[in-house]
Amino acid sequence: MTKKIFILALILLIFFSGCTKKTEESENQKIDLKEYSADFEKNTIEFTVFSEKENPKVLFEIFNSEKKLKCFKYFNLKKGKNLLLINCQEITSKNLFVSVTPSKTETEEFEIKLNPKPKLELKKGFKYTFIQKAPEYNLVFDYEVFVIDKNEELIKVLSKTAINEKDTFDLLLIDNNYFIYSSGLKDTCEEAFSSELTRKFNDDESNIIYPFIFFYYQNNGSFLLNEFIEKRNYEKYFPKIKKTVKLTLIQETLLKGRETYEINFKVSETPAFLANIQSKDPKILLYYKTAHTEFEFKKEIKEEFDEEKYGCLRTNLVVE
Repeated sequence: MTKKIFILALILLIFFSGCTKKTEESENQKIDLKEYSADFEKNTIEFTVFSEKENPKVLFEIFNSEKKLKCFKYFNLKKGKNLLLINCQEITSKNLFVSVTPSKTETEEFEIKLNPKPKLELKKGFKYTFIQKAPEYNLVFDYEVFVIDKNEELIKVLSKTAINEKDTFDLLLIDNNYFIYSSGLKDTCEEAFSSELTRKFNDDESNIIYPFIFFYYQNNGSFLLNEFIEKRNYEKYFPKIKKTVKLTLIQETLLKGRETYEINFKVSETPAFLANIQSKDPKILLYYKTAHTEFEFKKEIKEEFDEEKYGCLRTNLVVE
């Protein structure tokens, strides 16, 4: 009798052991993250996910490179391929972590690397538009930068700024070290093209050519852009205004999908503005914000400069 009970117990143990194993296997079926892509304008990330079975209420969490939670969403996964769209906060890092937690199994973590937008190259025959707004003063500045000519040593551009429907023109040559030779601000395109291009630094011009403002700072004789990026700091006392200007490169970050350096600008310890310059050459200004104004890059358009349209007079200043 005892032998029969032992055999029966052994059979039951094997049976229930097999059921437990099947249950564990069924609950631990894999979820794979196959593909992903980001829409930086809409701040969304799309995932292609494969699930070996139906999985209700699966939690997807997205963390930045510092493991700070950026966004999360629950999904009911069907068996097989799933297309998932997650709305996120502004995506400022290309290196992200995705945490996937099904309701009945352990969390899986995936590390992903987003592809940034291509850099802006300032291509010949293209126009680059920017906008600056100062709502408090009811001002809107529209910037159009035409790349007229370009070679390995120089970029020739015309900066046209519209301030409350009045146009201002500035013809610029930018060399490999980001030094700027300019016509200075002119009321007409013809005046800009007829002027001698020289290295200069004055407040009126620096307040207009914002896309190249960090190049233009070099014209004051002490600031060097590449040196600043290497050292990440610049500080100088200006006796004329009796103030110390300090620039600090804070971090590398994505701005609407483009790789940038974020820079903090202070005047005598008072924050003046935060700026983002493109981290790859050419290091043009893409965004800045102060307490009263906001400036940002808008778009790149294939458009040859029409000298007749703007009443410009061609001179011998074409880059060879």
